[in-house]
Amino acid sequence: MIKIEKKEKCSGCSACMASCPVHCIEMKEDEEGFYYPVANEKTCKNCGRCERVCPIFMKSHAEQEIKGAYAIVSKDTEERLMSSSGGVFSLLAKEVLSEGGVVFGAAMANDWKSVNHVVIKKDIDLNLLRGSKYVQSKIGDAYLQAQKYLDKGRKVLFTGTPCQIGGLRQFLNRDYKNLYLQDIICHGVPSTYAWEEYVNFREKKVASTTKKVLFRHKKYGWKTYSVLFKYSNGTEYDRVHGEDLYIKIFLDNYDLRPSCYNCAFKHLERHSDITLADLWGAQDMTPELDDNKGVSLAIVHSEKGERLLANISDKIITQEVPLHQAISHNTSMIESEVRPPERDDFYNDLKELGFQGIEKKYYPMTVKQKVIRWLRGTKRELLYRSKNKLWERK
Repeated sequence: MIKIEKKEKCSGCSACMASCPVHCIEMKEDEEGFYYPVANEKTCKNCGRCERVCPIFMKSHAEQEIKGAYAIVSKDTEERLMSSSGGVFSLLAKEVLSEGGVVFGAAMANDWKSVNHVVIKKDIDLNLLRGSKYVQSKIGDAYLQAQKYLDKGRKVLFTGTPCQIGGLRQFLNRDYKNLYLQDIICHGVPSTYAWEEYVNFREKKVASTTKKVLFRHKKYGWKTYSVLFKYSNGTEYDRVHGEDLYIKIFLDNYDLRPSCYNCAFKHLERHSDITLADLWGAQDMTPELDDNKGVSLAIVHSEKGERLLANISDKIITQEVPLHQAISHNTSMIESEVRPPERDDFYNDLKELGFQGIEKKYYPMTVKQKVIRWLRGTKRELLYRSKNKLWERK
C-alpha cells in the first residue's frame, strides 16, 4: 500500500490511483493545495500494484537516445500567435485528430480556477489544450480513458509534464504502437490553491468574474509575453510577465510542489517520444526564424517522435540546432529549480496575508519604483498602438 512519508518523493502523477484494482486510492489536497494519494486501509488488498506503477518509487528511468533537436515554427502565423511558442503542438494534435485519434492535455476549468487533464476528439476543442498553464493539472481518470482508447485501436496523443508522462508509461506497462507521448521542459508546478487564490484576488479588484485567462499572451511579442485576464464586465488585466505577481512568484520558485526542487525526471532521456519547449536563445541559433512571434524547440527521443514531425513537415519550417546550446538556454530540461529559503513560509503567508500581503512582503516597491513601472507600461502600450497603426496603413 502506497504511503507518502516524504512529500518530496511524490510528483502527484496519479498513476497509483489509476492502477488500484479496488479503487481504494484518492488524490487528496494537502494544506498547500497539492494533491497526494491516500489509500483506504480497510478496502486495500495490499496487492502492491500502486507501488509498482510509481515512477519515483520504482526509479523508472528512460533510456532512449536523443535523435535530434530542432527549431520549428508553424507556417501558419495565426496559429503561432495563439500558441505559447512556435505552434508545433497544435499541428501535431490536428494531425492525430484528422486520423480519427484523440488528444489528451491540460485544460482550464470553466471558472478558470483549476486545470484538469481532458480528452478532445475534434479540432474545434483544440483551444482548450493550446497554451501554457502554470498550475498543476489534475489527471483524474485520464490514464484510464487513454488505455480504453488504445485498446480500441484509436491513435492517442497524450501530452503533459515529464512526471505525468512517466506515470502513464508505468501505469500502462506496455508499449502501444498507437500511443504518442509529448512532454515539455517543465519549470515546476504551483498548486491549485495558489492559483485559485490569485484568480480570486484579481476578481475582487475588478468586482467581476473571470471570462478568460492567457498565461502567454503575445500582444507585446513572444519574448515579452504577458498575462491576460478578461472579465465578464468587459475589463481586462494585462501585465508583462516580469510585472505580474503570480508569474514573479512562479519564476522565483516560491510556490512549487516539494518534489519539483529535486525532480526525478530532469534528464535528457525522457519517457516521451518528443519534448516541446520554447527555443530561448533563438536569436543566436536561428536568427532567420526569430521574428518574436515564437519559436519551438523540439527534442526527438524516438522513431515515433520522428514520425510525428514527418507527418507535419509540409506545415512547418525546421532547422536542426545543437542540443547542448538549446539546453544551455533552457536548463530546466536537466536541472531542478533551487528551493528558496522563503518557500518554507510562503503558503502559510499566503493563507494569513493573501496575495496583497504577499506582494508587500515579498516584492515591496517604493513610490519611485511604482512610477517607473507605470511609465514602462505606458511606453510599451504606446509603442504597441503605434505599431498597429502603421500596419493598418500598409
